[in-house]
This record gives sequence, structure tokens and C-alpha cells, in this order.
Amino acid sequence: MRVVFSGLEHTLDIDAEHISVLQIENTTLFSRVCESLLSGKGSEAVEPYSVWGDDGKRVNCASAFLAIMDPFDLPWKNRQLGGKLHERIRLLMMEDDDIRAELNELSSEIGSIVSSLGFQLRCDYGFTLEWDICSYLKSFGFGVEALEGESLFDNLIKFLDFVSDMGLEATLLFVNLKIFLTEKELFQVFDHAIFLGTKMLLIEKYDSFKLHNSERKIVVEQGLLEYEVSCQSACSSSSQRRICSNGFGAVTI
Repeated sequence: MRVVFSGLEHTLDIDAEHISVLQIENTTLFSRVCESLLSGKGSEAVEPYSVWGDDGKRVNCASAFLAIMDPFDLPWKNRQLGGKLHERIRLLMMEDDDIRAELNELSSEIGSIVSSLGFQLRCDYGFTLEWDICSYLKSFGFGVEALEGESLFDNLIKFLDFVSDMGLEATLLFVNLKIFLTEKELFQVFDHAIFLGTKMLLIEKYDSFKLHNSERKIVVEQGLLEYEVSCQSACSSSSQRRICSNGFGAVTI
């Protein structure tokens, strides 16, 4: 997937094998880019952009990202994830004949017990709906188990696992994630995301830590100099640099 901003020379290439980072040190441009990506408005955003799939076709900007502004408030119930857990459990049940038969047997047993209680009443009573695993899971609030006292790092790892379980196709978009983690924790988060095949884009205001070996970073400096850095080019003096014009366009220097 590629993200193309009309005001940036470089495109953001995003895939599951790399961690993509856009580091913008200029406060005004940083705010405009964050506002634009979070709005999902694409070409109508304050800093116009477009998203392109690997097949060369446009991607709906409104659903291209799952944005996380605050890592302490992870979007467990986001609409792009909500409801998928129950359906995933239902599919797993349908794929396992033994489990499905056992659950159906237990359901019948519970129904029989409840019906026997109804015999002690004068009127006739019974169930109007057939047993359904999704309705059962929803009724009893089946979901991610949250444990008190878990660290930010542990919650991030668990969230990545949850996103993978739900088969999320959107890219996780973090804003200033690096300031909340140590270098070791950050690299473990990166490694886990790559292991799971989860796409990530980080929008960062400040430079921090050394480059992860799978990190690809576009840097826009305070003076609007723009250049690309990767682990392979970090030590090279041949990094290509650009300078943005007043409209955040770019011209070669």
C-alpha cells in the first residue's frame, strides 16, 4: 500500500514486512498531516492525500487506517474490529465437528432443565429462538480479557494479537508512539507486528532511538528538508534530501 501526499516528495510505502515511519519535526505540517489522516477525507483533507493498494487501485481513505492517538486508550471496540470476535468463534466451532456436537448437546441439556422448571407453572412456556453461539457470546459479554495492572507494553502486545485474530486489513496508525516506550519495548512491538503480518504506520514529531532493522522512515525536518532513511541507508552520506516550498510542495536542492 502507498500513501501519497500532494505536499510531500516521498510516498509512504506500507507493507507487513516493514514498519513505516513519517517523522515531521515542523509543528504546523505535523498537525496538518495528523488531522488529514485521522479525518479519512483523502483529497478533501487539509493536507490532501490518496491511498493506493498493491494492485494499483485507489483505497478508501476512510477505512485505510485504524488510528490510535492515545496508546493508553486502545480501540478494542472499534467498528473495524467490533463483532468479528463472535463471528470468528462461530466459524471455529463450525470447523470442529466434535466441539460443535458437544456445544449443541450442552445447549439441549440446558434447555431441557429450564423447560422442566416451567412444568411447575400453570401456563405453557418454551424457547422462541434456537440456540446460537454468537447470541450466547454477546449475552454473556465474551471478549478480550482485561487484567488490572497490565503495562502499556503488555497491552500493546495483546492488542496486536487481537488485531491479528480479527484479521484486520487496515493499517494501524500510531501518533507519537515512540515517546511512551523504551527502545527495547518499541523494537519488541515492531518485531511482534512483523511476525503477525500486521501493517503499521507511525507519525512521529521527534527523533528517538536508533533505527529498527525493518524500519523505513521519511523525515521532514524543522526547515522542511525532506529525506528518506532506512537501516541500509542510515550510515550512508548519499541520502536523498528535499526541501518543501510554501505550500508544502517539494523541490530538489
